[in-house]
Amino acid sequence: MKKIVNCVLFLVIYLLTFLSIQAVTTDILSFYESKPIIEGVTSRVEFTADLRVTTDSLEKNQVIDFRDSQKYNRNSFIKYENIEILGNNVPLIKFSDKNNSLEFRIKGNLIFCWNNYKKNYQNKIILGKVSSLEREVGTVDIVLDNLNIVSLLKINVKKHMDFGTIIAGEKASTREASRTPAEIDVEGTSGQRVKITIPKSAEIKNNSGDVLLVDLQFRDIQNMVDVGDKKSIIKNISFENKNGIGKTDSIKIDGNLSTKNSSRGSYKGMFTVRVEYEN
Repeated sequence: MKKIVNCVLFLVIYLLTFLSIQAVTTDILSFYESKPIIEGVTSRVEFTADLRVTTDSLEKNQVIDFRDSQKYNRNSFIKYENIEILGNNVPLIKFSDKNNSLEFRIKGNLIFCWNNYKKNYQNKIILGKVSSLEREVGTVDIVLDNLNIVSLLKINVKKHMDFGTIIAGEKASTREASRTPAEIDVEGTSGQRVKITIPKSAEIKNNSGDVLLVDLQFRDIQNMVDVGDKKSIIKNISFENKNGIGKTDSIKIDGNLSTKNSSRGSYKGMFTVRVEYEN
């Protein structure tokens, strides 16, 4: 009876070892997206990837072939198109007789079907095949565990800019205690960095059409960039919650203006705040 048990255990171990053998393995050395992938919004993004493909097969004259890649495109969430091997004039690469591993860079486009994101998320795509003269040896597949999918950004206006009452002909600033700067925060994916952009100036008008120019400035000038007719500042989204959504700290926007002796009435205006994930 003891000998039978030993034989059964040996057989189980043998089968597990046999099933773990894989003819072709693909390692992602690096992966770059041309822009952040915004959940529910981004339909297409260009990518480049550095890959290492290794074959354990003893077949001769093996090549990596992307010519029929679309027939492998069975992922219901992520599709792809226009796969190209960079630095290569043909859509295949031949393994050397002395080396069973190849490193190369590809580029292409990822296409997202957001209706299938929550219910049928798949993080693996099969790009092509490794084959010999005799048969197909295996497939080139990559796992997109680090795909940078971020939530749609939301701007929360906490306070509107208010200069209060100004004596005609005098200057005013929202840094004065009696006046109110604009105040916002930005909601998005925790751990991401966002760029907030405002114009350098904005117009306010009274009922008679008289115009005053308001110079705009971020109160916190750290990480601020001043380019052309715009000012931008970089902020981190923090305060992570269970859904991976967070906010920036409060962002104050100050205004400075000079009135005229003829200035009369109530002046109103608006300016646009643009927010985007930083690449």
